Amino acid sequence: MVADAGRTLTPDQRASILSAFRVLGLPLYLRLAFEEARQWRSYDGVPALSEDVPGVLRDFLSRLSHPAAHGEVLVRRTLGYLGAARNGLADAEMLEVLSRDEVVMADVQRSPNHPATDALPPVVWSRLYFDLEPYLIERRADRTSLLGFYHRQFAEVVAGDYVQGEAATDLHRLADYFGAQANHLNYRKASELVTQEIGGQVWDRLEARLTDLTFLEMKAEAGMVFDPGADFSAACAALPHRNLRLLGQALRGDLHFLARHPTTVFQCLWNRAWWYDCPDAAKHCDPPEGGWGPDGPPWNRPEPKLSTLLDHWRQEKESCQPGFAWVRSLRPPRLPLGGRKCSACEATRTR
Repeated sequence: MVADAGRTLTPDQRASILSAFRVLGLPLYLRLAFEEARQWRSYDGVPALSEDVPGVLRDFLSRLSHPAAHGEVLVRRTLGYLGAARNGLADAEMLEVLSRDEVVMADVQRSPNHPATDALPPVVWSRLYFDLEPYLIERRADRTSLLGFYHRQFAEVVAGDYVQGEAATDLHRLADYFGAQANHLNYRKASELVTQEIGGQVWDRLEARLTDLTFLEMKAEAGMVFDPGADFSAACAALPHRNLRLLGQALRGDLHFLARHPTTVFQCLWNRAWWYDCPDAAKHCDPPEGGWGPDGPPWNRPEPKLSTLLDHWRQEKESCQPGFAWVRSLRPPRLPLGGRKCSACEATRTR
């Protein structure tokens, strides 16, 4: 491999690499060692190589971060964004996200060789891409071609050193980027946005996203009907919110039906979630053992209520889609949210 790159090693340098390779026996280690060895000169003696794959990876990334190469800011931000992305990033997305990053742009423009510009020169990203290329893979996801890490160990080093090591405010730019895009059957937005809002800790936007009917319908119609259940679970782990937890429960109750009928998100959520705290529920639901507790039944509790949210969604649907038709249940579901017993349903089951 070294000869193919137009370089040669001294016998001692060659022996050092092969000796380390014999201990580990990992092709990835040999590949990384080769990338480092092509930088060696004959008068360097035998430069030290880390003894394991993560160590050599960190040596490789440290070399890329040197000011004479690409600089720490560009390398750290690029790897951070790529590692934070759920399914990877398209080439054009990476260029756009880096261009929106004021820290990257300030670092690039500090060089006298780069003219003042509002966008990252493509050649800057291309140079770094070609150095990273042996460890990247292009895969199909979200109906497009995305870049990701080829090796699991590379992804783990990036996650530990460049994603977890970054402040949430630095990585929330991916949430800004996807959040600014239109909702209309946007596969990339549907796939990435909630993940990025959780990672970026933008909790107010996350709550608004998961209570946005248009977004939930877009995910279902994009063929990602099983995603929202996981989205709600991840959101509730970070953001305890009763209505989010109940909406997630309502969605999970109809996942297989939604997979066959993805345009029925509103109908399914109304028929399961509206009944949780609407006034009409009082006629159907028996108190649980031990009573309702100090807060009383859900329909007597203060806002925010699920039924109010669903009423708002219904008004939106009827305004945007005049003549919108759907099947409305006239009584609560047989398995109500929150586990309450419904007397009307009990009567139906015992007939």
